[in-house]
Amino acid sequence: MSASTNLDKFVNKIQISSPESQWQILEELKQELSSLSNSSLRESVPGLQLTPLFNCLYASDGPDNRSSKNTKKIIEDAMDILQRMLQWLPTVTIVQQFGKDLQKAMLHEHSTVRDFSVQQMSRCCADHNAVIEIKNKPDLLLQTTHLLGDAQMAIATTARKALAKLATHDQGCSLLFTPSIIKELESLLKQADTIRFRVFELLVGVASHNANSLEQVVNYGFLHQLIGDVESRDLLIQLNALDLLSDVAITEHGLLFLEKNGLVGNLEKKLAETVNDAASRLLVPGLFKFFGNVSYLHPRKICSQYDTFPKLLLANLESEDSVLKGIAVDTLGVIGSTDDGKLALAQQEELMLKSLMILGSTIKNSPTDLRLRALHSTSSLLTLQKSSQTTELLSLTEYWFQHLFPDPLEVLLKISKQPFKDLHCGSLAVISKIAEHSWGQRALKSHPGFLEYVLDRSTENCSEGKQTKYEVITSLVESLTAEEIFGRPDFMRLRAYYIEGPCYVVAQHSVAMEGGST
Repeated sequence: MSASTNLDKFVNKIQISSPESQWQILEELKQELSSLSNSSLRESVPGLQLTPLFNCLYASDGPDNRSSKNTKKIIEDAMDILQRMLQWLPTVTIVQQFGKDLQKAMLHEHSTVRDFSVQQMSRCCADHNAVIEIKNKPDLLLQTTHLLGDAQMAIATTARKALAKLATHDQGCSLLFTPSIIKELESLLKQADTIRFRVFELLVGVASHNANSLEQVVNYGFLHQLIGDVESRDLLIQLNALDLLSDVAITEHGLLFLEKNGLVGNLEKKLAETVNDAASRLLVPGLFKFFGNVSYLHPRKICSQYDTFPKLLLANLESEDSVLKGIAVDTLGVIGSTDDGKLALAQQEELMLKSLMILGSTIKNSPTDLRLRALHSTSSLLTLQKSSQTTELLSLTEYWFQHLFPDPLEVLLKISKQPFKDLHCGSLAVISKIAEHSWGQRALKSHPGFLEYVLDRSTENCSEGKQTKYEVITSLVESLTAEEIFGRPDFMRLRAYYIEGPCYVVAQHSVAMEGGST
C-alpha cells in the first residue's frame, strides 16, 4: 500500500470515528508520519483532505466531562499532525483549501489552537503567491487583524508579524487599507493602551516601507493619533509614542513627514525643557533615541539646525545618572558610526574632545555595563569601511583614539588581558577596529609584546574570546597595508593563524618511553 493511500485511510477513519476512538487513530497516524521519509511526505500530503483533522480541534468533553484528558490529547495530536502535514503544502494551497479552517481556528477557545492557526497565516503572508489568494479570503485577513487584540501577547505578536509580512507586498499592503480592515484597526485603537500600541507598531512598520505606504497610513489619521500621544499626560504613553516615532524618523520619507508636521521642532523644545524640569527629564531616553535616529540619517543637520541636542548629549555624558549617561554613550556611537556622522562630530571639536575624554574615563572607571557600552561606542567611532579610509577620516579616527586617555593602546591591551569575558572581548573589538587602519597597525607593531599576545592562543579559553581575537588577526591580514608595516615574516605568522581559523588547537604529542609513557 502506498504512503498516500495509507495516510488517506487514517484520515477517513478519523472522519467516521467517534470521539472516544479518535485519539487512538491520531496516535497511530502520528507514528505513521514518523515512519515516512521527507520525499514520501512531499508526494503524499498534497493529495489529502485535511478538514477532518481540523475538525478534531473542536473535540468536546461531553456533558459529563469524563473524557477531558482524551479531548485535550485529541486537540494536541491533531495540531501536531496538521503542523507536520501543512509544511509540505504550498502556502497558496493552504489558503485556497484550508483558509476557512484557519479562520475558524483563530476563534478557538484554546490559545494553543489560535496560536497554531496564526502561525500558519504568518507563513502564508510571507509568500507573494499566497498573498494574491488571501485577497479572495477577506474574512481570514479580518480575523487575523482581530487577533492583534488577543489576550495572549504571543498570539497578538504573531498576528502583527503576519500582517507586517503581508504589507511588504504591494498587493498585501493595499489589503490592509480596505474598509473592513480599517474599521477593525480603528476599533482596536479604542481599546487598552497595550492593544493600541500593538496596532501603532504594525502601522509604523508599514509606513516605514516606502513613501506610498506612509501616505496610506497618514491618510487614515493613524500617524497623527500617534503624534498626539506625545502630548499625553501619561509618561508611559509618551515614551511608547516616542519609541515608535523614532522608527518613523529613521527613514527619509518618514523624517520629512515629521518635519513638515512640526514634530521635530516640538521635540527639540521638549529636550530643552529636560534641563530644568525633573518631570520632563523622564522623557530623555525616548527623546535621545529619536534624535539619535535622526542624527544617523542627517548628522550635519542635527548638529547645526537642532543645536540643543549636541549640547545635551555632552551634558548627559557628564551626568552622574548612570541611565542618562548610558543613553548618551550609546547615542554618541550611533551618530559616529557613519562617515557623515564622524565629519559632523568633527565640526563640534570642543564638544567632541570633551566627549572622548568622558568616554575614555568611562571605559576605565565605571561599572561594567557602562564600560562595555563605552567600548562599543568607541568601536563605532573608529570603524571605517575600506572605501571610506580617506586621509581625512583616517587622521580623524587616529586623533580621536589618541584623545580617549593617555597611552590608549596600553590601556586597552591591559583590559583585554583581564579575566572578565565581556570586557576582554569588548577591548579586543576596539583593537580589531584600529587594526584595520594603517595608523593603528603602526601603533600595534611598535607596542612591546603585542604580536606575541595576539598570536598566543592559550590566552583564550572561551569561544567568544577566540572569535574576537581572530577578528583582530582578520583585520590585519585582510588589510592592504599590514604586510608592509609588520614585515613579511611577522605577517606570515599572522596569516598562518588566519588560515588555521579561530578554534585551531595545537596538537599535543606524547612520546613513548621505556617502561611507560609521558
